[in-house]
Amino acid sequence: MRSHAIGRRLAALLLLVSAKSLHAQSRSVTDSAAHVAVTALLASARVPVMRWPTINDVVPDLQQLYATADTPLLWSRNGVASAPSRAIVNAIHRLDVRGLDPHEYDAAYLDSVVAAPLTTLEARSMFDAVLSVNALRVLNALRNGRIAPTDAHATLQLPRDVVDQAATLVSLVHAAVADSVFDAQEPPYVHYQLLKRALARYQALARADATIAPYVRQIALTLERWRWLPHHFETSPIIVNIPAFRLHVLAPGSDRENEMLTMDVVVGDAYNHQTPVFSGVLDYLVFAPYWDVPPAIAKAELVPIAARDPYLLTLNNYEIVSAAERVIPTTPAAIRAVAAGRARIRQLPGGSNALGRVKFMFPNEFDVYLHDTPVQTAFERTRRDLSHGCIRVADPVALARLLLRDQPQWDAAAIDAAMAAVTPQRVDLLTRVPVHVIYITAIASEDGTVTFYDDIYQLDTALATLLTHGYPYRR
Repeated sequence: MRSHAIGRRLAALLLLVSAKSLHAQSRSVTDSAAHVAVTALLASARVPVMRWPTINDVVPDLQQLYATADTPLLWSRNGVASAPSRAIVNAIHRLDVRGLDPHEYDAAYLDSVVAAPLTTLEARSMFDAVLSVNALRVLNALRNGRIAPTDAHATLQLPRDVVDQAATLVSLVHAAVADSVFDAQEPPYVHYQLLKRALARYQALARADATIAPYVRQIALTLERWRWLPHHFETSPIIVNIPAFRLHVLAPGSDRENEMLTMDVVVGDAYNHQTPVFSGVLDYLVFAPYWDVPPAIAKAELVPIAARDPYLLTLNNYEIVSAAERVIPTTPAAIRAVAAGRARIRQLPGGSNALGRVKFMFPNEFDVYLHDTPVQTAFERTRRDLSHGCIRVADPVALARLLLRDQPQWDAAAIDAAMAAVTPQRVDLLTRVPVHVIYITAIASEDGTVTFYDDIYQLDTALATLLTHGYPYRR
């Protein structure tokens, strides 16, 4: 009996010694050593436990941050995760409400380690590195999008916000609520916020009805496109949304529906003449313009007709202009010169001119511009991809008045007279206006409705493919 008691006391003593030994081993894992390990991970530009382990998209900011931080580790101290780190992990779990996938930001891994003691060098360094990389990626994604707009559309040169995201990450280190910091990175536009709320509703519906999932995807892609926009425009821009067939002139600092000029447009045919997604600057307009027929259209459509009967060109108010810029008679020889590229065709100003009574010019490599049209029946259609690429506007008078509002001589009467003239007149704008031809297929309106548009050019499909490439993406 006595030997059993001695045995129990000996076993208890051994357990106590073992526990003290483990505690001492844990204490030997210092935050400073973990800091060295994090620095090595950053230098290698790779964190192997991550969903997207190559991290060269964030390495420069993080190296600077860890070199100047007040503490060896950002997210834990002596093996215990900080309250802000737990707040960020919780916020990452809810990224789906912002149109981002938590899985892309290692939500499961972070959740598995944030509540456990970080007793090893690997646990502390990996937790710090993974959370730092993903927190910075989330900040960048919410501020400017996961990819640059030029990665999806080479000529969409949107102004980009320049933000010190390393400083923003420092604010997260001390933030009790990460969501408020994430909120501040998102676009401040009313219609972005409306679309986020719509996303939550459609996600709830999709849980009960799988047929709703494509709409959730469509909203998420649209939120990505919204994040490409700068938070503030220096000059109120003209926005043309191709799949919605709509033009908007934003009010200064506002995208409220009752404060912007909005009208229908006709865009390029989806099959042969797509309007490009791009940016330009509108700096002048032309009343009573000529239409200089693009060579491809002239050769494909007008030359065959004129070859049969040259008079048809004259009948429709076309004339032929030589390489020396002289109008020449419409003869078979002149038509052959057009076919050979030695002359061009233009249409005279007037009511039948294909450009209508005014064109709005923002010079670009595509020779695309905004213009009036004599064929108003096109605006009666729901789907309006009917042009050769240029953008026909439904209310050119309203647009001209808005653009010339700072030139008093161009009142309503002067604009009407210039549009009715038979001689072209160029008018330069005092303030150049940015024009962004964009592609958004989901719109949440202030009245609560959500409208989905067809992916007529398949550009949503192309964007979704780009986003599957994952971090660090191509920039």
